[in-house]
Amino acid sequence: MEEKTLQKSLDTTLLQQIQDLLATATDLAYNIVDYKGCPINKFSNFSAFCTTIRSCKEGMEICSDINARSGFEAALRGKPFLFQCPGGLIDLAVPIIINGNFWGAVCFGQVRTDKKEIPLLKSDKNTEKVFEKFPILKTYYKQTQTIPYERLKAIGDLVFVLINQLIERFSLEVLEEKLSLQDILLRRQAEKIQYLEKEIEVAHIKEYQMQIDIVSVYHGFNLLSKLAFLEEAENTQEMTYILIEYYKKIAARKAITTIKEEIELLKDYQKIVQKRFGDRIKWKIEIDEMIEKIKFPANVVSLCVQYCVLYGLCPKAQGGTVTVKGESMVEKYHISFCHDGIALKQKTIFDIIKCEKESETLFDGFLYKAIKIVKSVYQKNCNIKLESTEEKTVITFEIISL
Repeated sequence: MEEKTLQKSLDTTLLQQIQDLLATATDLAYNIVDYKGCPINKFSNFSAFCTTIRSCKEGMEICSDINARSGFEAALRGKPFLFQCPGGLIDLAVPIIINGNFWGAVCFGQVRTDKKEIPLLKSDKNTEKVFEKFPILKTYYKQTQTIPYERLKAIGDLVFVLINQLIERFSLEVLEEKLSLQDILLRRQAEKIQYLEKEIEVAHIKEYQMQIDIVSVYHGFNLLSKLAFLEEAENTQEMTYILIEYYKKIAARKAITTIKEEIELLKDYQKIVQKRFGDRIKWKIEIDEMIEKIKFPANVVSLCVQYCVLYGLCPKAQGGTVTVKGESMVEKYHISFCHDGIALKQKTIFDIIKCEKESETLFDGFLYKAIKIVKSVYQKNCNIKLESTEEKTVITFEIISL
């Protein structure tokens, strides 16, 4: 995106007028930023606290970074995003999305509220350094007003409606100026082609998902037969219940689900592993709540975790730890799977990453299928890294947000 695209595309004079009127009517601070978090117009009704922070280079960098990230989070959700900034105040971000592209955001707030559990956006910059530079900030913070949480949400919804009305008007003007009948016909044809390609991708994903589901069922009920032979019926009954719930959730899933749903399914799988391996397998799951609702292809989490358990840790007498991490970043997010068990050969890693040759080993095949699914869904909008040493093996999926 070229610099100043947002300024050239929207009526910034009208935006400034709306912003000033909103600041007067709601008694909140407002400013509009581009996708990098940089302001594109004059601030309205800024607090002494935020004005002081932005008066130095370090403070301005922190605010720009938080503006960019909050706008991006709002764009992912498709609605206003309410959060706590590194300085401790409550802000909202309303996304500016034109033709499916995230161009910037309306950021406003600079207040406190009565609700305690508000998502905190942390900065990798040294916030404490700014507070040390300006001791007066503690006094300015106490002077900021407190607004009821429900009122803040209502104002966010109002701004969201206003911005979308403005964008709709802009989009119609662009269509009137640039689109001819031939353009429309070509676009519709391209949409049909894109739809058919997507259907092919989904069918391809389901093919892999069906394969792994059959394998999972086989291993699960094979375990049941062993428990029935070795133990009393009570333990078997408990295991049967766990497996039934696990496979019910698998059967109910769509090809594209959410990270939160995949992690919930992982918790059921943990119960199965606990029954089979006891304390040999340990878990560490750290998922940023900001990515829980993000759409993600079904079975990728299951495939990667089953690989870690069955290939990486089972062959080790002492077992080990499976670590699952998910974190949000600017315009992308990471989800990774790690185990401290048996390492992969470099040739195997090359074949898996390139998806040129499916491993003849069932457990290596788990990773092959997971990567194949992710590449089919995200294509060029993902980066995949697979590293394996004697200490640990890590597979990381970096998904670039569209």
